[in-house]
Amino acid sequence: HSHTNRISPPLPPAWARSDGWLSGNNECDWYGIECDNGKRVSGIQLGYNNLTGRVNGEISLLRESLRYMDVSDNVIANSFEELDFLGTLTSLSEW
Repeated sequence: HSHTNRISPPLPPAWARSDGWLSGNNECDWYGIECDNGKRVSGIQLGYNNLTGRVNGEISLLRESLRYMDVSDNVIANSFEELDFLGTLTSLSEW
């Protein structure tokens, strides 16, 4: 009687689209990320992408270049206090 080890294929990523993420590629090549001519992140468009968790405060490092961010219709679990850093994103405009 022999046992066969079966390796399951990797589960698909939870995100609806994750092209380029965690690949080592420049972030300007990642799905949902747009960059300006200086290769600085100017937009994050990840609405309806099955994201879960919290928006990390490190996003404030993009305060001079980030013009818009759309993470609508995902499961983002930050409290209002945890989103205080959004006030430092002085380049954001209404979109």
